[in-house]
Amino acid sequence: MKLYHNYTHSGCKVWFNNFKPMEGPPYCGDLWEEINSLTANLNWYDLYRPLYASGGLTADQRIGKTVIDGVEKEYKRGFTHREYTPWLNRMMSSDPNEPEMVMGTAVSDYLNQQDVRDTLHIGAEIQAWEMCNGNANWTYSYSREASQWIYPILKAGGIRQIFYSGDTDGAVGLAGTRQWIKELNYPIRRKWQPWFTTLNVNPEVSGYVVSYEGLDFATVHGVGHMAPQWARKAVQGMFNNWIQDKDWAGLIKS
Repeated sequence: MKLYHNYTHSGCKVWFNNFKPMEGPPYCGDLWEEINSLTANLNWYDLYRPLYASGGLTADQRIGKTVIDGVEKEYKRGFTHREYTPWLNRMMSSDPNEPEMVMGTAVSDYLNQQDVRDTLHIGAEIQAWEMCNGNANWTYSYSREASQWIYPILKAGGIRQIFYSGDTDGAVGLAGTRQWIKELNYPIRRKWQPWFTTLNVNPEVSGYVVSYEGLDFATVHGVGHMAPQWARKAVQGMFNNWIQDKDWAGLIKS
């Protein structure tokens, strides 16, 4: 807490990927280095979960093969962080002795099984499934407002919106999300309060929600960036309720 107190009360501010120069007195740099050292082993995308071991695949292991109606199809089994989010090229180490973790191998293998494709009614003429379209030329650029600008446009068009966030996501932090949503200055229709999922008999707090005019903002409790993966029942209930425009009535205790 002493370190956090020194950092915040000194007016230190570090911008993502050095988007802007660090703010605060010169010793903020030392404080920031100490913070990074102490948090190096955290899983930033899900703070309550372990930091999964990284590991690379060989070139041969990256290519999967499946037989669909007697025809062999090849697919890329997974993508590295650099491939999935190209802007990380500017941030990640280029040390060849540090193999990059390949994400999505299990999902890719599963969705390319013949029985899975048959269940999903995917014809044999359709290509094998991959996480990303390798032909896409993704272009990333930075802007101060990020995607905040699109929400007023959608609201003006009468489009209902929901933004949700796992409350243990350290990469896209809950505090920052709450702040930029507040900056939209939308009137509040329903104040901040818990929403519930029924597990067995007793309802369980699954998160919190605040409803603004044109936008609902919900948290999912105890999970991080991949909330639908780790809180499936809660997130499914949340979306079903919202899609049916029940105004959270089925998830909030009266």
